[in-house]
Amino acid sequence: MHCHSHADYSDPLLPPPSGLSASAAAVSRKGLLKPLIRGRLHILSVSLRTSTRAQYSGSRASYLTFCRELDIAPFPSSPAMLMDFAIHCIHVLKLDSSTTALRLRAIGAYYEYVRTRLCFRHVRNPLRDPELLELMRMLGANFKKAGGGRIALSAAELFGLFRQGFVTRTRRGRWARLFGLCLNFAMLRYTAASELIVCYRVDVLSDGTETVTFLPDSEVFIYSDASIGAEAVTFVIRSDKNVDARRAADDGGRRAFVPGDLPKLGIAFAFELRSYLLAIRPPSGGPLLVYPDKKGYGFAPKPSRSFNTYLRESYRRAFPDVLPEYLARIGSHSGRKTLAQLLWDFGFSRQLIATAGGWFIKREAVDLYFRTSASLILRALLTLSLDASAPASGPFSLPAHQRD
Repeated sequence: MHCHSHADYSDPLLPPPSGLSASAAAVSRKGLLKPLIRGRLHILSVSLRTSTRAQYSGSRASYLTFCRELDIAPFPSSPAMLMDFAIHCIHVLKLDSSTTALRLRAIGAYYEYVRTRLCFRHVRNPLRDPELLELMRMLGANFKKAGGGRIALSAAELFGLFRQGFVTRTRRGRWARLFGLCLNFAMLRYTAASELIVCYRVDVLSDGTETVTFLPDSEVFIYSDASIGAEAVTFVIRSDKNVDARRAADDGGRRAFVPGDLPKLGIAFAFELRSYLLAIRPPSGGPLLVYPDKKGYGFAPKPSRSFNTYLRESYRRAFPDVLPEYLARIGSHSGRKTLAQLLWDFGFSRQLIATAGGWFIKREAVDLYFRTSASLILRALLTLSLDASAPASGPFSLPAHQRD
């Protein structure tokens, strides 16, 4: 490919006001343009989430593999090549139409990079071809797989799950319960919860009882919140889908907040966190939710069973009549959906829910003027705990709408 001159800098419509020749003027402005071009690249790159850039990279790798199998050069790509690649994804790789569209968008993003950032303006993006766009619409309408996403639980299900679902007489049972508490009530993603670092020490009081003191480098700690007049638990999230590493280094990462006590839901979050640290003793400076060994007091590098297995066993223990099809749709992401749905049902704004759960939403100009405070999130969660319609006692059975 040959770089054509573009009219914004290198080939201006009028001669330079300085009277220099066009080539001499281009040389003189080179030093000023370098940081501006780097700035343009930076602004355009941060417009995509880190996870999106990673997905695009993997998607282009799939396209390169496809081209190697055909023994053809991957670039420049013709619309016909990309149509065949889309059909290959659907019929050979058995991918969903949305995944196929993602792989094509990754190739289109590469062309936009070449056109906009490298200034090869003559290069056409094949993803704008009308026939290719029509093919993608057809695939989306006819080859979309049935959704198998996680479902949100009701307040009654949530109450029953944590009241009698988890077995806490074993170390792994307590691990699974605390994991579930973090996912549900702090609205954490699985990866974010798995990588939380706890730094603490155990002090012995004068009466012989033990207490937990959280150290400054801890990413989870308990504090007294004046806005609710009670304890609250805070999580500092530095590794998550919508947490950029650079921003985490600048501002410490995103924070999640949970009231220390949610009485109507039967959850004493601060008490359970303290008792877990005293009983299980995860290594200070390591992951809070490191997986305990089955015997002794050591820890395994990774779970022998996934958290979803523990979660579904706990749900079946609380609701023995659950249908297998329903149980299969309960997983680690159900916790985030559950609390988000409850907050929405209680009339709280999308902005508050997005802040509490770490979702990315497109911001309007007014959103730059305010932030959702920790006290607002804590009061919202306390409202749920006071008004949730979960029964206070008695045996639990599967809600009527889930029975066959």
